[in-house]
Amino acid sequence: MTLSTTEGYRALLVPADPDLPVHEIVIADTGDSGLADLRRRIDCNYVEHVTGPSCSLWVDEEGAVSDPPQRPNPRVDRLLMRSDGWSIRGNVVITGRTRPDGSTGSLPAEDAARLMKELTR
Repeated sequence: MTLSTTEGYRALLVPADPDLPVHEIVIADTGDSGLADLRRRIDCNYVEHVTGPSCSLWVDEEGAVSDPPQRPNPRVDRLLMRSDGWSIRGNVVITGRTRPDGSTGSLPAEDAARLMKELTR
């Protein structure tokens, strides 16, 4: 079952601070496809949409160059198996895949549970 209403869509918030828990959230869609809520939750001005095979990641586009720079997000780096010396910076929101009409899909409950398990190892 997926949560997708006129009010928002299911997502996971992965804080950059490893001492804060990963948790399920609902991104509020107030007519802007949830962009304002994504910015608020990621704590940034510009979001970058990274599309994966089964989900989408929303990250701080300027995380590495902001003043001061956002802290690295080791859980997301581990999830993406990054080994190139670069790091995703700041909080990250994981949603479902983008739909054919361009709207953001909810993260299916089974994917949220699997990702939660992977991110909390």
